[in-house]
Amino acid sequence: MTKKRLAIIGSGNIVKFHVPAMRRAGFKVVSCCSSYKSLAAIEFAKKYDIPKVYDSYKDLIDNESEWDALLIAISVEPTLKVLKEFIDMGKPILVEKPVSISSSLIDELKKQTRHIQVAYNRRFYNSVDYAKKFISTNPNCLIKMYLPDNIDFSISRHAQDYMRVKENSVHGLDILNYLVPKMKLQHVDEYKQPNSTYGKVALLSSVSGHKCMIFLNWNAPSNFSLEIDSLPYRLELKPFERYSLFKGMEVIEPTESYPVRQYVPRIIESGTVFDKIKEFKPGFLTQSEEFMKLVEGKESKISANLNDAYNAIKLAEDILNFKCH
Repeated sequence: MTKKRLAIIGSGNIVKFHVPAMRRAGFKVVSCCSSYKSLAAIEFAKKYDIPKVYDSYKDLIDNESEWDALLIAISVEPTLKVLKEFIDMGKPILVEKPVSISSSLIDELKKQTRHIQVAYNRRFYNSVDYAKKFISTNPNCLIKMYLPDNIDFSISRHAQDYMRVKENSVHGLDILNYLVPKMKLQHVDEYKQPNSTYGKVALLSSVSGHKCMIFLNWNAPSNFSLEIDSLPYRLELKPFERYSLFKGMEVIEPTESYPVRQYVPRIIESGTVFDKIKEFKPGFLTQSEEFMKLVEGKESKISANLNDAYNAIKLAEDILNFKCH
C-alpha cells in the first residue's frame, strides 16, 4: 500500500513533534519549506530526513502533484494568508491553532470544513476523553475552568491586545466547546487585584442543564485546570494532562503529630496522558491518525475544524469585550 505523501510548511519547534507522529500514523513526509529560502528549513529537513526543501510555499502550489496532504505549522500572523492559498485545492490540510486571532477572518472560511482540520491537540488527551464521557453520563454538571495565562499588567487594560489569551487560552476554550457544545455566555465580571490589576470570571450555560464558570486568573501561580462537579462525584483535570475522579470523603482521625481531624476527598480513579503513549507529545499521535482518516476519506468525530476554531476565538473575544459593570 502506497503511503500518503505529506508536505509541511514550517520548521519551528512545534513541527518536530508533528513529524514522528505523522510518520507513525502512516504518512511519508516528502517535503518542507518555511520562510523564503530559509536556512532553518534546510537544517530541519536534514535533521528529520525530509528529502526535499522548497524555497517557498509557492513552490508547493506549483508542485501540488508531489504531495497528498499538507501541514501548516507557522506563526499565527501569516497562517490564514497561507491557508487561503491552498484551501481551494480541496486537498486535506492540518493547520495549527488558533488559525487567526480574529474570528471575523476565520468566519470568511469556516464553511470549508470538510477537508481542513485544526490542530487543537488537547482534544485527543485521554483525560479530556474521560471528561467528555463523564459529562455525557452525569446530568447538571457544574464546570469550572482556570486559565491563568500571562498578561503584562504594566500595560493599561485599554491598550491590552490579550495575545496570550487568543493564542493559548483558546486551548481551554476549545476543550469546553468540545465537552459541551453550544454553551452560551451569560455574564462576565472583573475582580480587582493588587496594583490596579484585574482578572475576569465568565458564566456560561447549556441547554442540557450544565453550568460553567471560566476563571481568567491571569498571572496566578496556578495550573490550567478543569473541575467538574456532579454529585456524588467530582472530576478534576489538574493540569489538563492528569485526571482524578473523587467520590466521598476519607476521615483521618487526629494524631499526636497532627492533632486535627482531616477530611480528604477519596480518589476512586486517576490517570495521565502518558498512561498508554509516552514517546509522542500528548495528543499528537491520535491527532495524526485522525488526520489520516480525513486523507483516506473517512470521518473524524474528535478533530477540530474551522468552525470549531471560529467558536474558540469568538468565545475569547466575547469574554474580553463583555461590558463589565
